[in-house]
Amino acid sequence: MTPAVRELGGVLEGARDAGAKASEVLVTTEQGLELTLAAGTTHPTRRRWNTTVAVVRCWLDGGGAGEARGPLERAEALVAEAMAAAAKAPEDPHGGPVRRMDPPPRGLGVDDPRHEQITDAERTEVLTMALRGALAAKAPVVAGPFVYREARGHRRFLNSHGVGMEIAHTRYDALGALTLRAPEGPIELTDHIAGRAFASTACLPYGAQLAQRAQALAGEATSVEGPVRVLFPPRPTGRLVAWLARMFSVHALAEGRNLVTRGADEPLFHRKLHLVDDGLAPGGLHTRGFDDRGVTPVPLTLLREGVVAGRLLDPEAARALDTRPTGHCWPEGLLPTNLQLNSGARSMNAWLGEQDRPVFEVDDLPELDGAIDPETGEATLRVHGQLRERHDVLGVGRFVTLRGNLVDVLRQVHGIASDTDRILHVDAPGLFLDGFVATPHGA
Repeated sequence: MTPAVRELGGVLEGARDAGAKASEVLVTTEQGLELTLAAGTTHPTRRRWNTTVAVVRCWLDGGGAGEARGPLERAEALVAEAMAAAAKAPEDPHGGPVRRMDPPPRGLGVDDPRHEQITDAERTEVLTMALRGALAAKAPVVAGPFVYREARGHRRFLNSHGVGMEIAHTRYDALGALTLRAPEGPIELTDHIAGRAFASTACLPYGAQLAQRAQALAGEATSVEGPVRVLFPPRPTGRLVAWLARMFSVHALAEGRNLVTRGADEPLFHRKLHLVDDGLAPGGLHTRGFDDRGVTPVPLTLLREGVVAGRLLDPEAARALDTRPTGHCWPEGLLPTNLQLNSGARSMNAWLGEQDRPVFEVDDLPELDGAIDPETGEATLRVHGQLRERHDVLGVGRFVTLRGNLVDVLRQVHGIASDTDRILHVDAPGLFLDGFVATPHGA
């Protein structure tokens, strides 16, 4: 146990003296920098932050659990607040801190050794190159804003069962927007790339990729109407998988109003679909040595041949099931880490060349909260894309509405491509899907 972790022992001693049966404390420190380059400007604006947040949890004998968060300097007050909350909480027979588990099998939480040597010129170059690439679009566009963000974090954890952990990590994000002036109205295209090392983010030409997407959507319009086979390239597939994976929380499943619960006793989706969550993947965006409860993540199969095979478990749910917690506790609740949807053996290009009907290739998906009913799976998606007949582009469908039931659509997987891309924390392939009905713009 490092000296930095041992320093947290005073917080646990204070909780014990206040009458806590058990306790734990997590301290997260983050130093960050954000640069924003707006359209028409040459110098980015700058924002810095330096935050430290302590989370104290206390359990009472014969009572419940309480939590409080705030500055570490208020540790005594945080203990009092957590104890007061625990006194009002119902008794939980499965509550309490975790005990010692096996250490992580390999190094986690990338801490970029170059972080301290990055210059302002290099940071600004990430933005200027992205803006320059976006402005190269051979289409009427407005580029920007572009955002570069970096953060170095440090996490310390200690509980009254002697579990003590510490880890440092870096993260780099680059975000961009480009607006295409289309006849039907403006179309905003966005991109967001992220990595644990500066080089992994700085070298990606995301501005030029935005320009390519705008050019593809600026072509001659065509009507996309009725039942249609849809191609989701990695970008929309990644967004869909990230949204869907949140439903594998044990609490979301227990509510019984989640579309994933429909796969408890039978295949939920097509047998070709296999989804894995791996919080230990080296270099993964959500890879970390331990979660907010001091648990090292375990690789978890969520879907096996279309059947629900795994659940995200916090320590309390794991004790109730007499099994191990899965290491998915985040400040917002039980959430997935790095996700991988299995890929196929043939490329999207090869699949397209063998289609017996036109295929609508979707550029991206909208915000899915509100677009898909999490209980029924009914989806209404406003999208843009190209209508393709094998390797020919028949035209562009802008502001097309796709309607269908997500469960039914994912039971009608026509093909999974070998083309994959890492969309933030999701390794996603291309998907050919049936089951959508399209309504053209203005209909």
